[in-house]
Amino acid sequence: MGASACFEKKEKIVTDQDIHSAAEELCTLSVVQLKQFIASRGLTHDDCVEKADLIRRAHEARAKTSRPVDPAVDRFWAMELDALKDLVVSAGLQWADCRDKEGLVQRALKAKDRLDTRYQYKRGDGNAEALAIGTHVYNSARGGHVDNNLLRKIGGKEAFKHLFDRHYQNMFADPRMAVLFGWRAKELPTKEHGRRLATFILHFNGLDDEYGRTPHDGFQSAHQHAKRCPMRPKEHRNAVAFTIQQRNAWLGHLSLACDAKDVPFDCKNNLLGWLRGKMGFYGPFIEE
Repeated sequence: MGASACFEKKEKIVTDQDIHSAAEELCTLSVVQLKQFIASRGLTHDDCVEKADLIRRAHEARAKTSRPVDPAVDRFWAMELDALKDLVVSAGLQWADCRDKEGLVQRALKAKDRLDTRYQYKRGDGNAEALAIGTHVYNSARGGHVDNNLLRKIGGKEAFKHLFDRHYQNMFADPRMAVLFGWRAKELPTKEHGRRLATFILHFNGLDDEYGRTPHDGFQSAHQHAKRCPMRPKEHRNAVAFTIQQRNAWLGHLSLACDAKDVPFDCKNNLLGWLRGKMGFYGPFIEE
């Protein structure tokens, strides 16, 4: 990330009690403290050139909202940098553009909001487009194969991994699918999920041996954990089964990932057809 020394300094968290008095008291706060307060109230300070601009923005931030500072702010400032980065990545966000710890804390707050939303699943919630596409794929796709010619036309092994990274990004953003990924103490980033699935498919088809040489949970173990994920509705967990809608949305999200990555049409159809034929490994399936 660079300039890591700047990250190590923990500034005092500013609350209403720090700025409720006269404007001159605001002048005693540091620039970092003023920025932190403004950002914690949902406003920006990028256009503030002078400290006086920040003081005015702090007054504006206080006037526009009376909600308390998110207690997570204090907790995040106390966290180690690596822990903050892990939190950000687990929500499918990036941290490399964060210039200092303030930026990383704000990114962690966005990650927290995304994770909170992810796990507020209600039956029927989900990406309707992915579900519709996947239902069509499941009902119509047949055959298909994964071979060196398909891998070459997609762009090679790294491009194949990137395709499945995008696939998992789609699923992490879909409430219907995201509840399947909350069982680990520390969730894997989408890139690692994508790498594991991509290399498993290549390994299964005798095209590459990376899967057997690198960390993975094992095909059956990973899916049994996902079926019992504590974020799922109780009846889904008790059934130890994926839903029909999750099965179809999974295919739909891969179809959308293929489109996003400009996978050739014949390769997309072959890959989806091959995976459609393997859906039985994930069953049995229940209605949502």
